[in-house]
Amino acid sequence: EIDDYSGPDEQTVSQEEKQMPFDELRPHLEPMNKDTTLLIPKSDADAKIGQEWLRFNMDKTIRVLCTDDRLFEGIFHCIDSDGNVILKNGEWINGGYSGKERKWVGLSLYTKKWISKVYFPSPKDTPNETNNDTQNETETDAQPTTS
Repeated sequence: EIDDYSGPDEQTVSQEEKQMPFDELRPHLEPMNKDTTLLIPKSDADAKIGQEWLRFNMDKTIRVLCTDDRLFEGIFHCIDSDGNVILKNGEWINGGYSGKERKWVGLSLYTKKWISKVYFPSPKDTPNETNNDTQNETETDAQPTTS
């Protein structure tokens, strides 16, 4: 027989409740290099810090520049241990003959092999509202921040 599911256990905590606030995460971050304001987990940081950094950036609008110079924008959905990125509600934003057309691509996978750069919003930006002037970039050669 199948038991009826009566809802979440009282001891279950949602992901939102577990998430570390950015102010607590910031002391464990450092600029990726001297020419950027992109903050990444320090090399001696606990794996949990890397996970929190990724969680902080989830569901934010990011851009992915491919090695063939196509630029895609979408909501950061996930990354796997190989560095492949999935965007939801993605758009090819420098498409068409003029390079100024936006073309809908939806849910899309970008393999590490084809990623040249990934642009993340600054922490001061609100979720899903990024500005070209405040976006930071990271080279995909950077070491993974989580295990």
